[in-house]
Amino acid sequence: MVNDKTYYKLLRSDDYMLRCINECLDKMYRLSEPPITLDELKEQEKKQTPEKRKKEPTYEQHYLPEEILNLLRDNARISVEDISAMTKKSVEEVKSIIQQLENDGVIMKYAAIINPEKDSKAKEKVCAEIEIQVTPEREHGFDGIADRIYRFPQVKSLYLMSGGYDLKVIIEGETLQEVALFVARKLSTLQGVRSTKTHFILKTYKENDIVYIEENSDSREGAMA
Repeated sequence: MVNDKTYYKLLRSDDYMLRCINECLDKMYRLSEPPITLDELKEQEKKQTPEKRKKEPTYEQHYLPEEILNLLRDNARISVEDISAMTKKSVEEVKSIIQQLENDGVIMKYAAIINPEKDSKAKEKVCAEIEIQVTPEREHGFDGIADRIYRFPQVKSLYLMSGGYDLKVIIEGETLQEVALFVARKLSTLQGVRSTKTHFILKTYKENDIVYIEENSDSREGAMA
C-alpha cells in the first residue's frame, strides 16, 4: 500500500502530472476570486503595454458591439443617435461599429417581423416542416446535401438536427398540392435522401420570441380576485 509520503514522491517524479495539478489549483483559485468590475477591467487596459493592447481585445471590442447588436435585435429601426445616447459613445463611433459588423457579415439583413395571422397574403400561403433522413456524402458530409436543398426558392429555413432525422426544412408554397409535389418531385428525388416526413403548419402562436396571438383577458377575473 502506498502511503501519503510515497505518493507525493511519485507525483514529484512526474512533471506532467505535477503541471496538471498546478493548473487545476490555479483554475480553482481564479474561480474563487470575486468577479472583476467593468471599471477595474478598463483600468487594467490602461496599464497594458502597447504591444499587449494590439493582441488583446479592448473593453469596447468585447462588449460594445454586442450591446449595439442587442439594441438592433430588439428594434432594427432604432436610430444611430439613440444608440449613441444609450451606449454613451459618439455617433461616429456607433456608425463605425455598425459598418464593421455589416462588413464582417455579423449583421446580414434588417427585416420586419410580420404577423402571419394578420397578413392576408401570408395567411393564404401554406407552410410545412419536412423531416429528412439522408446519407452523408463521403467528402462533404451533410453540407453537400444541404447545399443542394437550400438553393430551392421554396426552402425558407434549413437546419441540421440531432435525433431521429438529419435535416429539418421549412418550405412555403401557394397550396397544399404545390408543397406536396415539391417534396415528392424535388426533395425526395435528391441523391442521398433516404426518407421524408411532412408536417403542415396550421397556425403560428409564437416565433422569434414574438407572440402573434392577442391575449384576451377576462374582465371578470379582476372582479373575482
